[in-house]
Amino acid sequence: MGKISTKQALLDLIHVDVHLPKIASDYPEFKPITDFIIEGDFLNEEEDKPYPTVKDVAEHTDIRYDKVRKQVLKLYDLMFPFLENRYLKFTEVKYQLHFSYFGRDHYMVIDSFPVPLRVGENVSVPFLKAKFQIYQFYVSSINHRFEQNVQYIEVELKSGDYNMYWHLRKDEGLATGEIPRGALYAKDDYSLREEIIKGKDMTVYNSRVNEYKKRRWGF
Repeated sequence: MGKISTKQALLDLIHVDVHLPKIASDYPEFKPITDFIIEGDFLNEEEDKPYPTVKDVAEHTDIRYDKVRKQVLKLYDLMFPFLENRYLKFTEVKYQLHFSYFGRDHYMVIDSFPVPLRVGENVSVPFLKAKFQIYQFYVSSINHRFEQNVQYIEVELKSGDYNMYWHLRKDEGLATGEIPRGALYAKDDYSLREEIIKGKDMTVYNSRVNEYKKRRWGF
């Protein structure tokens, strides 16, 4: 592994600030820096504070700049060791749901589901019909993000039913560069289909779908 950036190490520690008191308890010499990070509350989106620099830490703690650099890197090594981790614990789960339908979006944050969602599953959400005029969505993608003591499960839901052919075709387009990655956010699936599939020979793609079905389900 290459040399670790002190600036990036400091930013990484901010994202797990709730765990820093455990290190300060075992290593009191780091308490001025951990207190500065925790009290700064830099992840608070409502306050929208800029992230601090190593120089900011030195000025606020009255610790020499070179010593701050060394302590930040040592804190980083303690928080993110190569193997067993004594300090990190992710005890909460939050589902961040993003529903999209022809340029309209809706976000929801939910603490738990009885059964976890999976990519490709169809989901009926009748309580969103007033907003979208539809209630049938499918799980397009799932991403996991870890911050502080929370595991965020980001679920992208798009209107309609899951289509295996389109899923494979879209993955191929992304892999070959035919579909720019930014287009996934700028355009809905219908627009992408119209641009990419219209007028093309479907024989090859249908053959691939049939091969995939045979490998996975035996028919």
